[in-house]
Amino acid sequence: MNEIYEKAQNSLRQKKYSEALELFRQVDGDKENSVSAVIGMAKCLYGLNRFSEACIKCQEALTIEPNNPSAHALLADVYEGLGDLQKSREEGRLAYTIDPNSPWALTVYGTQLVEDKRIDEGIQILEKAAMIDDTFYLAHKELF
Repeated sequence: MNEIYEKAQNSLRQKKYSEALELFRQVDGDKENSVSAVIGMAKCLYGLNRFSEACIKCQEALTIEPNNPSAHALLADVYEGLGDLQKSREEGRLAYTIDPNSPWALTVYGTQLVEDKRIDEGIQILEKAAMIDDTFYLAHKELF
């Protein structure tokens, strides 16, 4: 199963969302990769602009692991895609509160702060994300 999971991750990185989704479905149910596979499916659905389905998968991941910052950060993006900015902000803030060192949570929350005209605070958080993981392209993209 780990080989299939790695293939799914590679397909996701290459933005081959439909392919990755099918691979993650094969991994779903494998205890070792359970939450990661569900979040992977949610990322694929988000990438395919299937926001309602992505929301359901994020919520599924959170029933397994309620304090998963990645699931909350992705759910923030999903809610934004669905046009629910209030829920998006709540999830972004929650992801950051759960793990203030997660590059993804930092990037989501920092971006939200910038969008909410809290520029200095947002930039500080985005810079922290970039320092924690200098390969985290989302933080760099939002900074520049």
